Amino acid sequence: MGAQQQTTYQSGTRKIMHMMQYSQPEVYNCVCDQARHMGCSGKKHMKAILGCMKYCVDRPNCGLLLQPNALWDGNPKTPFIVSG
Repeated sequence: MGAQQQTTYQSGTRKIMHMMQYSQPEVYNCVCDQARHMGCSGKKHMKAILGCMKYCVDRPNCGLLLQPNALWDGNPKTPFIVSG
């Protein structure tokens, strides 16, 4: 892969890591596998990242949901419900 494609791969991996951390913990294994190839990735790695992103996008109602118990007024001590 060229330098531009490598940068795109690294950016995609970081985006998937963000999705995994905040809403899609079930993609953990995929993200770990792809993060190992940040330095030297190939076309098959880019295809795997795009497949993982498609999985996350196709399931918008799956994953973690952070939701306040009441109308949020900006108070950092507002309790939240974590549900899946």
